[in-house]
Amino acid sequence: MLKSTLLALSLTTVSFVLGTPAFAQESPTEVTATPVDPARLKAAENVVIKLVPPGTYQRIMKDMMDTMASGIVDQMLGMDPAVMAAMAGDEANGAVAGKTLEQLAAERDPYFRERMDIMMKVMFTEMGAMMVELEPEVRTALSSIYAKKYTLAELNDIGAFFATPSGESFAGNFMSTFTDKELMQASFGMMPKIMEAMPAIMKKVEAATAHLPPPPKPSTETTEQ
Repeated sequence: MLKSTLLALSLTTVSFVLGTPAFAQESPTEVTATPVDPARLKAAENVVIKLVPPGTYQRIMKDMMDTMASGIVDQMLGMDPAVMAAMAGDEANGAVAGKTLEQLAAERDPYFRERMDIMMKVMFTEMGAMMVELEPEVRTALSSIYAKKYTLAELNDIGAFFATPSGESFAGNFMSTFTDKELMQASFGMMPKIMEAMPAIMKKVEAATAHLPPPPKPSTETTEQ
């Protein structure tokens, strides 16, 4: 459970930083292509290349790995399992009382921390290498989005700002801001409040779906082929 939880946190963080263009594109059959003004698209491309220059995501992956290794993982592993159980609407059993997630994991696997550190390093390293190939798709998607959301005048204004020393500095650091240790720690610090609120939220979900038949229970019977 702990390994999958940490992996989920890592992937959530990655998804947040990378955004949806490369990971949640709808298939062409589901999207009606909207014509884009070539002039606006060109202006958008000039803006996006400043925001996402080549090598951006590989650098972000390294920054994320360093940030996760420098305290974020320790914060998570130091959490009380009872808090996570409460989030799921369950009660923690007595075996977890007074212990952290890392202590519980180490009881089952003495090499847990070393195994986890290796997993994180390999995952972020491999994803960084993968993003070298995916990065152009991100720029293409963002350029199309910007060309539709902003007018040519707005794109030219943004491009003119990015051409200044201050604008170039802002654009070059924009994406890496989301992997800054301070921001990630602030985001992680929200988790206890989210977990605390989750039982009440789930009760509201139950009330809102009370008019529906209960979901079917998983079948325990096996079907012979």
